[in-house]
Amino acid sequence: MPTHSLLRLRAYHLLILVLLALQPSATDLRERADFSRRVEHVIRTSWAAGQFELLGYGWPMGAPPPPLVLFGSSASNLHSSGADLDMTLLVDLPHAGQCGCVRQLEAIFASHPLAAGLRATAIYAHVPIL
Repeated sequence: MPTHSLLRLRAYHLLILVLLALQPSATDLRERADFSRRVEHVIRTSWAAGQFELLGYGWPMGAPPPPLVLFGSSASNLHSSGADLDMTLLVDLPHAGQCGCVRQLEAIFASHPLAAGLRATAIYAHVPIL
């Protein structure tokens, strides 16, 4: 086999090994899915118990809680093992309502037994996420 073909084959195998090493494991994917379901459960049970409400900020009466959505590498599964989990609530409210939502989630996450280690943080993006 010519040297350049052998080098190309070795480079290809090395690339495959690197890609396999970067892919999240089945355990990582399961833990991420479990974590996302746990956050969703905390939000929904808090909403049902009246601890999380957005009516005063203009959220429609009788509407369900805002959906929790994964984005970025979390939505596409193009993340490596141990990467952060990109998630957001789709809250179509004025700035004051969004701030109120984050404050309520901070209080809920601080006291809910299933929310140990969770923290609500307001992030202001200056570019659209596509």
